[in-house]
Formats: sequence, structure tokens, C-alpha cells
Amino acid sequence: MSTFTPPTDPIVGPVNPDSSGNERRLMGFFPPSDRGRNVWKLPDGTYTEQQPGYLADVEFAHQGNMPWGVFPTPSYDIVYYGGHTYEVSDEEAASLVAAGYTVA
Repeated sequence: MSTFTPPTDPIVGPVNPDSSGNERRLMGFFPPSDRGRNVWKLPDGTYTEQQPGYLADVEFAHQGNMPWGVFPTPSYDIVYYGGHTYEVSDEEAASLVAAGYTVA
């Protein structure tokens, strides 16, 4: 079994736009923190970091309607949430590496 951790981006914590100069300067003393990126595996076996939409009934899509209280079918097979580590099978690890991700 291999482990997969989705990639992260170093970002600086948010600053309120209404903050005073002293409050803004205070954030300069904090190191950037990591923000995880989610990775979705689509039914065709490809991976994306762009959140896919849901599969809706074609008739509802043409009419512009979605019934309330009915959950549409998700258009992905697996989602790996950023900031978490997952155990993946060797086959899944090979697919992730082929897609350009790092697997340990």
C-alpha cells in the first residue's frame, strides 16, 4: 500500500481589508501556512483539481429545473481532500503518478 497526500499551496493568512496599519503589519510576522488542494478522480480515470459538477437528468437540464430535495448523481468516483493523507492501492498509486502527482 502507498500513501497519497494531495498537493498544497503556501498562502498567508487572510487579513481583514478594514484592518489598521498595525494589524496588517502583524501578519508579516507569521509564516505562510499551507492550503490543501482537492483532487477528484473522474469516471474516465483522469484526475482534476477543478471541482466537477453533478450529473443531472438531461430533461431537467434543458428546462433549467432541478427538483428540490433530490440529490443529483455526482460526476466523480473519488475525492482526495487536501491536507489529508490517504492509503491507496498500488494500481491507484500508479494512476496518480501517471497523472503527475507524488505518491509515497
